[in-house]
Formats: sequence, structure tokens, C-alpha cells
Amino acid sequence: MRFDEARLYLQGTTPEGDAFQEELQWDEIIRVCFRVGVYVLPDELYLLSEDQHKSYCVDTRVTGGAELFSECLRRNLLDARAACAVGEGEVIFGALRAKPPAK
Repeated sequence: MRFDEARLYLQGTTPEGDAFQEELQWDEIIRVCFRVGVYVLPDELYLLSEDQHKSYCVDTRVTGGAELFSECLRRNLLDARAACAVGEGEVIFGALRAKPPAK
């Protein structure tokens, strides 16, 4: 998992166990949610895109996961105060970003 100013580069497996590699542009993301893990379960970021087939769950323990969390805060996709105050098993929902109408 890595990213640059324009895109995220994701690789992993689907719930069915199929491997994938995907690119997602930052401006395709309409909402980011953060769930704090409980006990041995990891913290997770949910990246929701305008295309429902391109939405992802990212374990923050993977290489680049913590940096992705910080980048989501920097881009105001998540509220930093809410992220600091959330407790085990709780979820915070970033603001839903509306896409501008197509011209």
C-alpha cells in the first residue's frame, strides 16, 4: 500500500481470497471511515469511492497503513479530534464529499 499526491496504490486480497492490485485517485474518495480495533483486531480505514466496486478496507498495520491514516487527516478526510477520541470498537465517519456536477 502506497500513495502519492494523486493516487493510492493498493494490493491485497478480496474477502473471497482473490488477489488484486488497484489504483484509486484521491478525488474518487467520497468518504473515509476509521474503526478502532478491539484486542488483537487491527485499526482499519474504510475508503469509499464514488464507484461502489472500488471501496476498500485497509488494515493500518500494513506497510504504509499508518502513513495513509496521517494523510487522510492531512487531507481533512477524517477529523483529527474525533480520531483521537474514538474508543475500542468505535467507528468515526469522515464527512461525505459530494462530487461536483459533471459539465
